[in-house]
Amino acid sequence: MRYRPNLSRSIPWTGLLAAVAVLTVTTVADNANGPSGADSAQHVAQRAPSVPHLVDRSVAPLPKPRAEVPSRRFGLDVWEQVPALYLDVVDEAALRAEDAIQAELEGPLPLRNGVARLLGDTVPSQSPDWFELPGVGRLWAAAFVSPEARGLRLHFTNVDLPAGAELWVYSPGHIEQAQGPFRKAGPFAHGGFWSTVFPGEMICVEYLVPEGAADEGRLVIQELMHIYRDLLDPFTDGEGGSRAGDCQLDVMCFPEWHPLHNATARIDTIHDGNSSVCTGTLLNNLLEDMSPYFLTARHCCDDQAEAETAVVYWFYQTDECDGTPPSLGDVPKSEYAYLLATGGGTDFTLLLILSDLPQGLTWAGWDASQVPIGTPVAGIHHPTGSYKRIMFGDTIPHPFGQPQSYWGVRWTEGTVEYSSSGSGLYREDTQLYIGQASHSEPPPNCSNPDGPSGYGRFDRTYTYIEDYMVNGFDDVFESNDTCETARQIYPATYTDRVVKSTSEDWYCISAGPCDRIDIDLTFRHAFGDIDIELWDECGGEVVASSTSGDDDESISYENPLGAAHDYYLHVYLASGQLNIYTLTLELTPDVPGPVILEQPQDVTECQGETAIFSVTASGGGLMYQWRRGDVSVVDDDRISGARTDTLTISDLQYEDAGDDYNCVVINLCGIAFSDYATLTVEDCSECPGDVDGDGDTDHADLGALLADWDCTGENCPGDLNGDGTTGHADLGILLADWGCVVKP
Repeated sequence: MRYRPNLSRSIPWTGLLAAVAVLTVTTVADNANGPSGADSAQHVAQRAPSVPHLVDRSVAPLPKPRAEVPSRRFGLDVWEQVPALYLDVVDEAALRAEDAIQAELEGPLPLRNGVARLLGDTVPSQSPDWFELPGVGRLWAAAFVSPEARGLRLHFTNVDLPAGAELWVYSPGHIEQAQGPFRKAGPFAHGGFWSTVFPGEMICVEYLVPEGAADEGRLVIQELMHIYRDLLDPFTDGEGGSRAGDCQLDVMCFPEWHPLHNATARIDTIHDGNSSVCTGTLLNNLLEDMSPYFLTARHCCDDQAEAETAVVYWFYQTDECDGTPPSLGDVPKSEYAYLLATGGGTDFTLLLILSDLPQGLTWAGWDASQVPIGTPVAGIHHPTGSYKRIMFGDTIPHPFGQPQSYWGVRWTEGTVEYSSSGSGLYREDTQLYIGQASHSEPPPNCSNPDGPSGYGRFDRTYTYIEDYMVNGFDDVFESNDTCETARQIYPATYTDRVVKSTSEDWYCISAGPCDRIDIDLTFRHAFGDIDIELWDECGGEVVASSTSGDDDESISYENPLGAAHDYYLHVYLASGQLNIYTLTLELTPDVPGPVILEQPQDVTECQGETAIFSVTASGGGLMYQWRRGDVSVVDDDRISGARTDTLTISDLQYEDAGDDYNCVVINLCGIAFSDYATLTVEDCSECPGDVDGDGDTDHADLGALLADWDCTGENCPGDLNGDGTTGHADLGILLADWGCVVKP
C-alpha cells in the first residue's frame, strides 16, 4: 500500500462497451471527493442502501471436451527438435534491494513480484521451427527459459491470426493448465495481451496454422515477465523468509467469517514493466445477479491497460485453522478484466472480471452509509501476497487529513502489510463491506502493529459506481430473460450484448414464409462459453442449435412451414458468469419451392373399377391441384382428393381415359408441375381372344387357334373376327388380348 491520495495519471479508455449508455466507464477526477456540501450528505443519506452477501451454491456444469495443445493432439514431440531460448540469470538480490529503496522513498507500495525481460521480437515467420502436419496445417513452437524464475508470463503484440489458427501457452510441467486457444487478434481484439502466470522457469508457445490458410498471420512475442517471488512455496518469498508477519491471523481460524472470506482474492497486475500484487473483493449488487464486480485500490490498477493484465487468485487460503496453505499455482484463477470506474478521491478501482470464476465464491454485501468513529471493523487480505488473513480493529478519525474520503482504522489484532492494498474493510456487527485499503503509516508490517491505516470510504465510492451496484451489468435489451419476454430483433448487427449465468437472453425472430434464418454470435470463449438454440415456439421444440467450444456460434435454418412464423433465439452460458457478444441476424428469402420427388404413374383399369394417381413432393405448407391438361379436376360423387397428393377416381367410365392427368404442387415459396400420366379404361366384360371360352386369353387359346388354322366356314372356333376363316387377322386379335381376364 502507499499513502498517495492524489494520483496524477489520467485514465483514458475507449473500451468495448464505451458506446453502451448503461455500461460506460466512469473516471473520477483525482481530487474528487464525491458530491460536496449539503447536497452530498443528503444524497448519501437518501440512498444509503445496503446489500447482503451472496453465496454461489450452484452446481458446476459438466465441462465440454477441451482441446489439447496441438503437439499432444497430433502426437508430435516438438521439444526434441526445438531448442529453448535461454536468457541470462536475473540478479534477484538487486531487485530486492530496489524494492527496499523504493519503499523508503515512497512509502509502502504494492509488492513487486516480477520484472519484464525483452525477447527481441520473436516472430514465427522468421523462424525455421515449423512442423508440417499433412491434412492439418503447420505448427510452430518456441520455448523460453529465464533461469531461477518462480513463474513466467509472455507478452504478445501485433497478433493477427488467420481464420482457424490457434495460439497456445503453457508450462511443460503444467501442460494440463495450458492457456488457449487464442484466436484472431487475441482476447481484446486489438492484437496485444499478456498470458496468464505459469509456475517455473520455462514457458512454451505453440502456434497452429490450418491447411489452406491465406497466410501465416502475424504475432510478436515481445517480452517475458520474470516472477522472482515464489509461487509454489506458500511460506517463503523465495529466500526462505516468511511471507507475512507473525502477527497475522489465519482467516480459517474465524468460522464466523465464513463463507464471506471467499469474496477476497489476490490480484496481480503489470505496469511499466513490473508485476505487482494487491488484494481485492468480489462485490454483490442489488440485483444479486453475480456480476463479477471486483473492487480494489486505484494505485493497484488505474487504467484499462493494467486491467487487461489482471490475474486473480481465488481460495488462496488454508483448509483449516493454521493448516497448510496450497501452492499459489494450484488454486483457481481468472484472467483479464475491464476497468469500469476508477477514482483518486477514495483510491478505488472497480473491475469486471472477464474469464470464468470458479464455483463456490461469495459476493460480499456492502453498506453505503456512514460509519461512526469507534465502530469495530475487520479486514480480510493477502499480506505480502501470501495466503488469506484477517485483522481486527476500530475506526478512528482519518489520521492523514482527509476524513471526507477515507476511514481511519487502528488495528488491535493483525495489521496491513505490502499487498494488503485494495483489500476489504467490514463492519464487525453486520459483516458488510465499507471500504478498501489505501494507505498506512510506514512501515506497514507487524513491527508497527498500531500504525493507523486509511481505507477509501465506500459511501463516497458508491456515488460513482451506483449504476453498477443498482442495475448490475447488462445491456439495453434487458429484461429479456425468458421466452415470454423475448425482444423482437430484425436483420442487423447488435453489439455489446451481455449474457449472464443468472440472466439468459431471448430474442423473437419473425421469419417470412420463404426465409432462411442465419444467426451468427461472436464472443471471447475464454471469458465464458456461450451456446445458442432456436425454438419453434415458447415451450416448443429446439429446431437448431450451436454448442461449439470456439469464439463463435452460428445457425442457418430454413423456415419449412410455408407461412410466416415467429422463432425464438435462446442465448445462454454453458460456463462462466458473464460474457459480451455480438449478434448478427440475416433473413434471406431463398427457401426453395416444392420439388417433385415421385411422379404420378400410368394406370390401366377396367370400366367400373377405381384408378389412383399419387405424387410425392418436398417443401413446407404444400398445396395440390390435380388437372386434366390445364383444366382443374374437381371432387364429386366419383372423384376425391383433387386437392391432395392422391387423386382417386371410382366407377371408371370410358370418358375418364386420357393421357393428360397431372398435378400442380404449390406453396408460398414456389410452384412445381408433375409429369403427365395416362389412364386407360378397358372393357373387361369379355376377352376377344378367349378361343376356348375359359374366361381368359392365354397359351391354351393360342394352341386352339393354331389347331384351327386355315379353317373356313361357319364352324371355325379360331375365327375371332367373324370373316369365315381362321388366319393372321385372328392371331393379331388374340395377341392384342393376351392376358385378358374376365372380371366377375
